[in-house]
Amino acid sequence: MDQVSGLPPAEERGEAEAMSSGVEKDRFDGLTGEISKLHSLLASGCYGSVYLAELSELIMFLSAAEERSFFDANFEEFRADFIHLLGRYSAIGIAPLRTEKILVAAETFRRFSGSDSGESIDPHTSRIGKELQHLKGILNGSPKFRESGAQGLYFPLIEISGSEIKAGRLDKIEITLTPSKSENQFRILSKYNRADETLPLQIKTSFLNARSQLSLRKDGRSKDYFNVFVSFTGDLGEYSGDSLGAILTLSFMLELYNFYYRQKT
Repeated sequence: MDQVSGLPPAEERGEAEAMSSGVEKDRFDGLTGEISKLHSLLASGCYGSVYLAELSELIMFLSAAEERSFFDANFEEFRADFIHLLGRYSAIGIAPLRTEKILVAAETFRRFSGSDSGESIDPHTSRIGKELQHLKGILNGSPKFRESGAQGLYFPLIEISGSEIKAGRLDKIEITLTPSKSENQFRILSKYNRADETLPLQIKTSFLNARSQLSLRKDGRSKDYFNVFVSFTGDLGEYSGDSLGAILTLSFMLELYNFYYRQKT
């Protein structure tokens, strides 16, 4: 004779509902904690690889539910930041494990996003993957990778949130000079506002030192004026501090040399 199972006893139903409610509460608390952490980083001015790593953690947390609507609803406010930071991220000078986690999160983001957002990160993940392999080759002592090292003048950078050191990385300064008619003008090109007054002063002082080192006075070129544009390859936050004098001076010397002498050849 067939048996028809009835509803579970009220006590068992209550336990099941309590367990389900507990899981939902844990997920909600976890989500609240992750988002609160991101907002705190933003409030403290931390936009760099630390923020990108935390966004990656949020992506993995949201993806665990395997619900695209849940993912979209809770990651929408961070979507543009993630794409932007991924585009500015470099694996050079970063612990390989951190980069690997970011790449896994990027692939997960692609899987849960629409075609436009997903495909927009493909060039970034491809570049970062190549940089990661290059870095691993250097760390493993491969002669091929040592000989084809990254070009340019890099400097160490410490990422700080509030007063707490969060991470270290390498960055590179990019400088563009164009002639100016009446005076030197200095511009820092960045997505972020800068209230720090030390950096602009360093830029001006380093530029004048570079001109002096090249002895431009001998042919009257010390009277030339320039529009000086300075940017940072990473551009992942507000740059401050007074330790960039040497790298700025060297960068200006190279750019002035190129401006005056390379353009003649």
